[in-house]
Formats: sequence, structure tokens, C-alpha cells
Amino acid sequence: MQMAYSQVEDRLLLRFNTKDGTEFRFWLTRLFIKQFWPGLVKAMEVNLPAQSAGHKRSMMGFMHQNVVEQANFSSAFEPTNTSCPLGEAPLLVCRSHIQEKGPGLHLLSLYPEKGYGVELGMDQKLLHLLCKLIQDTILQVDWGLALSLPGTDMEGTPTLTEGGSSGRQLH
Repeated sequence: MQMAYSQVEDRLLLRFNTKDGTEFRFWLTRLFIKQFWPGLVKAMEVNLPAQSAGHKRSMMGFMHQNVVEQANFSSAFEPTNTSCPLGEAPLLVCRSHIQEKGPGLHLLSLYPEKGYGVELGMDQKLLHLLCKLIQDTILQVDWGLALSLPGTDMEGTPTLTEGGSSGRQLH
């Protein structure tokens, strides 16, 4: 999976390969990211233990940090020349859905205004990695979006916030 910013298009380019060598390419606009982000965060929260809001934020922050630390962001994206079933040119994503399909599993659907799109099975790890790619790319773009996760700062590091009368709490 790779995400890059195109200054000419003023869009994010999301590319990913499947295990069989199929490559998909999508343009993501500022408006799309702004509307998509809350659903992505909700999908990552859905399987967290239903305790206090502060506990959920802490769990989210540490889960995100753990996934990101184990990921390999240094490897270059290796494009495939095998197959681009939706075409060589990236599709502009106009519609998306994230559905829970089971414990820790979601179906992410990305569709253009008309025509075919994709439906991707994603576990919690892939959701967190997608989140990190979006956050890192947005930090390089002047879109005025602050995309944070509960319990983390913009870089995905767990944060400490002031708690009520009990002093500092980890969130």
C-alpha cells in the first residue's frame, strides 16, 4: 500500500497491490478524506473494550503505536505490471463504505461516481496502517486538516492529557 500527494492534481494517490499482483489506483480528495476519516476512526474503535471513554482512547493510542512500530515503512512500493483491472489511470473515489464483517475484520469499499470500484477485506492492523499513511501524507499537504486518533498526537504517539480531579491520565 502506498499513499502520495500530487500537487498538480491536489489529491492523494492511493495505490495497493494484491497478493496475485493486481494493482489498484485511486485519487482521494480533501473533501473525501475529511468525510472518510470519522468512519475510519469508528471502524478502529468498534472492537475496543467498552469501558470508559478515557480507557478507549488509551487503548486506541497504544494499539495504533504498536501496529505502526511493527510496520515496514522503509520499503519502496513495488508497482506490478501484471494487471490493473480498473485501468492504468487512478479512479476518483466518490463513495466509500466501511462495514464490520466480524471481530476485527472490516470491508472497505471504494467507488468512483460511476462504474466499478473495489471491496477490500481489512483487519485492524491494515486499518491502522491506512490511517498512518493518510496522516503522514496530510502532514505534507496544506489542506488545513488535523486528522488525529483518540489517544494519540498527529504522529500517532499516545498522548497524556489532564484528567479531572485525579491529575494526569494517559490517553
